Amino acid sequence: MYIVKSRERLINIGLATVLLLILVWLLCHKSATIVLLNEVCRQIILKFIEIPHVLGILIGVLSAPLTCSLYIIGLWFVLWGKKHKMIVAWVLMMFFIGQIGLKIISLMLHLIIHGHAAFAFLNGTVFSIILLVYAVYVAVIPLIRRSTGWILMLVLFCFAMLTIVIVMQKAQVGLMDTIATLMLGYIWVQISEAAYLRWFINWQDRRIFRHSDFN
Repeated sequence: MYIVKSRERLINIGLATVLLLILVWLLCHKSATIVLLNEVCRQIILKFIEIPHVLGILIGVLSAPLTCSLYIIGLWFVLWGKKHKMIVAWVLMMFFIGQIGLKIISLMLHLIIHGHAAFAFLNGTVFSIILLVYAVYVAVIPLIRRSTGWILMLVLFCFAMLTIVIVMQKAQVGLMDTIATLMLGYIWVQISEAAYLRWFINWQDRRIFRHSDFN
């Protein structure tokens, strides 16, 4: 099963949205707490975590939104020819619509927020990594052995954490920015999963998705 029904999904979306709006409100009012937390966290990372320059560049390239897009397209290429067309179609829509939505939200924040990098507040690299991890978790993990799945998710988790640390070291994103991006990614994935359960089931009779498993 790719996506399961959850009675708590709507509640989780609501709570995450409220927390995200609180962060945006604090940012709009130039909260000293956010500035302090961002700077303290960055200084801790700079002092205690040292990442080789070459590794930082490599991770930066491998985690860039464009590179993540190529991963998603590769996933589509691998799964489309089998009976997994519906879930991989969902992955494509979830990822690329999410990217467009992130750009729109960032532009809106850029117009209303002054004195802070609104484009960093919702960081594209962090957001892309979140969606990539969710895509693999939903579309790939159910198809492979449990032990292999655990190893794959552990590798992806370490890669995501390393990416976030590198981005924070470069002062492209702060702690609160990362939390906000994580919450936005979570909200979007939950909405996408609800949409899959609600509408994709009606696509089973379409010729392009014939013989494709739904869930």
